[in-house]
Amino acid sequence: MEEWLELTENSETSGLRSLIEEAMRISDSSMRNQVLVSITERWLRDDVAGFNKYWFALEVAGDNDKLAMVALALQSALGNLTPELAASDEIYVAVQRLISYLSSTDPESALAWAKKLLLDDAQENALVSIARGMAKTDIAAALSIIDGIKSPLRRGQALAAVGGIWAAQDLKAATEWAKGLRSHSDRALAMNSIYLTAAQQNPGAAASELSSLAKEMNEQYLRERDADLAARGINAESEANDPESYNEMVEAGTIPAPYSPDVELMGEAVKVVGKKLAEADSGKAVTWSNDLPTDYLKSKGISGVIDGWAKTNPEAAFDYLSKNHPTDTELLSKLYASWAASDSKAAADSTANIADPYSRGIALESVIKTWAAKGNPAEVSAYLESIPSADQTDAVKLAAATAVSEADPYKAWEIAKSISGEKVQARALNAAFSNLVIKDPAQA
Repeated sequence: MEEWLELTENSETSGLRSLIEEAMRISDSSMRNQVLVSITERWLRDDVAGFNKYWFALEVAGDNDKLAMVALALQSALGNLTPELAASDEIYVAVQRLISYLSSTDPESALAWAKKLLLDDAQENALVSIARGMAKTDIAAALSIIDGIKSPLRRGQALAAVGGIWAAQDLKAATEWAKGLRSHSDRALAMNSIYLTAAQQNPGAAASELSSLAKEMNEQYLRERDADLAARGINAESEANDPESYNEMVEAGTIPAPYSPDVELMGEAVKVVGKKLAEADSGKAVTWSNDLPTDYLKSKGISGVIDGWAKTNPEAAFDYLSKNHPTDTELLSKLYASWAASDSKAAADSTANIADPYSRGIALESVIKTWAAKGNPAEVSAYLESIPSADQTDAVKLAAATAVSEADPYKAWEIAKSISGEKVQARALNAAFSNLVIKDPAQA
């Protein structure tokens, strides 16, 4: 032990990394931990930035065994620091990393450290992760942590995190809990996570419950809104500069009906439920999406429906879009990205059937991005060369150049040089060059 202590004190700070790695191989666990604490304490005292880099390297490598040993040593070493050093910014970074690690491995210890050393938003941000970790084994303890969070933002994040984990364990209990939350936004955030989980288990039931809850929340908001206006002796028409024109615009649909902003917080769940429904029955999925209570939820719902439908019958999904959403290029892009994920060549070939050149370019651009992301840049390059020059728009070429740049920066450079628009070409050339520097610095 004395030899290790002497090595620790006499080593250059640059050698502490190799020293701690060597100490990890000590067979006696008690002695090993003492040595690791000694090395960690020295590192924090003389080169805390170096220690933080080492910790980060372990995180990147995913070396959980080494992280566990260093985390244990760090907890002991922190108690031996002078108050001045313990209050430094770099030690604060080390503490935050420790708490982040402990949140999933030992949430009770993480909670103790967070309350002891973190302040304000840094503490509440940590409490979100700690509540998430605690929920895996003790829902009641996780909810108790949430009760201590004051920030609406952090509280909502924690509720969402715990709700999703609880739903995977006991969907009924989690749903009943979330429905009892008093704050509309808290309820929506928790239910969004719960229905994201429910969508994987029973999308039909999740769809029915989610639609009902959204309608209930929206109707409750409208009642509260009307009551508030009445209490102030006003109404929506009297608030307008021109009440007569206002009413005409409402009737024409130019002014959308008021709706609860909190239901938007369930948009991600709506999208996933729509996707899962469409994978099983596209007709029911479309009907469900169209019956959602607000335009925002309808847009989220149909986005998910198109994503799921494209995996089972992309041609039918395209026909539906052409008839019902002919100008929605965002949905078109979603369709072709999903289609290309399943069959890139078929998706690319089908873009030739799109009459509008602009929409055709949007679809082809989406296909190329997805196609290349699947690890087939050579196929993308070959396909680009095979299509009519009229379809080889600058946007399509940019997508292709960017997509193939990592695997073949030379080909990306060649494609980029054929782009006519100066700004678009610059982006493509930059993508090609940045990868060429890595692959062939001399040529670059």
